[in-house]
Amino acid sequence: MHSAPAEQDGVDRGDRGGSERGQLLADVSNAIVRIHKQFYGKGPIKARSHLSQDLLTVILEGGFTRGERTLHDHGHVQEVIRSRLAMQESIETSTARQSRRSCIAPYAPS
Repeated sequence: MHSAPAEQDGVDRGDRGGSERGQLLADVSNAIVRIHKQFYGKGPIKARSHLSQDLLTVILEGGFTRGERTLHDHGHVQEVIRSRLAMQESIETSTARQSRRSCIAPYAPS
């Protein structure tokens, strides 16, 4: 697991230890935070990326909009989940392209 102290905006974006792997994980976390801010209008308060063999996992904490929090607080948890899933499906192509450009391309062999 790679994590580091939170940056100024309160987002933990992975290992800052200087290793190529740590930088890649930090770049992935940063890209996902940017995507969330762009499409949801608000990013997570914490993001961590983990790489285990060929499985990349990004853990996001917080980042619900005021409307989503209101729905959640009034018992509409499934509606918030369905809304988030619909948004993920809607932006999947954009997020995949942006993630590849931000994270993978700089590390690809020349």
